[in-house]
Amino acid sequence: MTVTRFFRAACLALVLAAVPGAARAFNLFDEFWGSTPLVDDQRLPLYSGVVPACDSAEALSKIQWRFQNRQAEYWHSDLQILGFDRVAEVRGLPHGSVSIPQRNCVAAAVMNDRQVRRVHYTILENGGLLGVTDGVEFCVSGLDRFARDCNGRAP
Repeated sequence: MTVTRFFRAACLALVLAAVPGAARAFNLFDEFWGSTPLVDDQRLPLYSGVVPACDSAEALSKIQWRFQNRQAEYWHSDLQILGFDRVAEVRGLPHGSVSIPQRNCVAAAVMNDRQVRRVHYTILENGGLLGVTDGVEFCVSGLDRFARDCNGRAP
């Protein structure tokens, strides 16, 4: 143990011994931020394991909106997703042994160029803005060159 680590540990021990209730507050902080090790089928206390279904309107509208903005801003294209069909869950892990509950889904996207393209997406609990909302990561087959899922290969 280096001198710095020893000094930090000694200071922490003094604070925990001197201040009543400090040990309990420290444990609550430790539990909230999940700095305790993840054991087999336990997850961080930040997550409840409740993940929206693949066909949730919120997730699908996020995909439509973000796809349209990406096409307009980066590719100067008016390509849009008009709707989704054949929505299915590929693998759901809201109660599995991963630390972040998620659902992996696939759907057929009906585009405004009369093409039907496959969309692979993952819904992550607390994966959105500041961890407050559910996050959605997606790729569209034939349009995302660097996403391995979208080229028909396993990740």
